[in-house]
Amino acid sequence: MKRITDSAYPPGSKLPSVVQIAAEFGVVNSTAQRAMERVRAEGLTHSEKDVGTYVLRAEERDLP
Repeated sequence: MKRITDSAYPPGSKLPSVVQIAAEFGVVNSTAQRAMERVRAEGLTHSEKDVGTYVLRAEERDLP
């Protein structure tokens, strides 16, 4: 999430895959998957099956 909020992954950008994230951080795929689910639950990303996960723009986010 920090890389999203720090704009390392700017709005509209595609995030790495779960496998890529797991390799980068040295964790198992299930841990990386939980992290991806968390940022999705926070309303920061949107996933499209067989396409990827993208960072939402501020106006697309479902924030209070």
